[in-house]
Amino acid sequence: MAAGMDRWNQVKIQLASSPLAPTLTNQTFVNPNLTNDLTNAYISSNKTFFANSSNLKNFMQFIQHLHEPADVEVIQIPIEIFHNSFLSGLEAIVKYFVENRAMSFNHISHILCRSYKTVWGAYHDSKSKMPQLINLHSESRALIPSSILVGRDLGIFESIVFYLKNELKFRYCNIARMLCRDQRTVWVSVSRANIKRRSYA
Repeated sequence: MAAGMDRWNQVKIQLASSPLAPTLTNQTFVNPNLTNDLTNAYISSNKTFFANSSNLKNFMQFIQHLHEPADVEVIQIPIEIFHNSFLSGLEAIVKYFVENRAMSFNHISHILCRSYKTVWGAYHDSKSKMPQLINLHSESRALIPSSILVGRDLGIFESIVFYLKNELKFRYCNIARMLCRDQRTVWVSVSRANIKRRSYA
């Protein structure tokens, strides 16, 4: 974890030396795993500074860099766990990790760079929506590396469909079928992901 903390310290130094320094608080630096809510709130509270697209781009790169520690373990996730209409992407992933791979909440938190509370909440919600175990009967048609879910520039679902479309070259209709989602929903999510990636490139 040392490498990840070194990167976090670098981010703190870069932010502290920026024009945002007077608005920074100690609480901002308590936990390296900044949530989307905190990131968005931080941007909203500094609208003048972030009105400059260059400042916004740099800040988002800092946050993405923060959530990509070099020593994070990568786990391959079978695409079949998402083939249901009950669970969100995060809920399906956490349920699979806990029930199919016997992973602890702390371990999952580290893998996904999410807080323990977020992981626990996702599992609790998944159990309420889908009490039964996720059954994987055959060899997976596609594997999703957990590393693509670490950054915060895209949501979980956006990250998954972006990877399936742009990296594995699946067609929209096939992605929709694998994820048990409407093809239009998949198309919209991929389009949004492409726009976000271009914005932060």
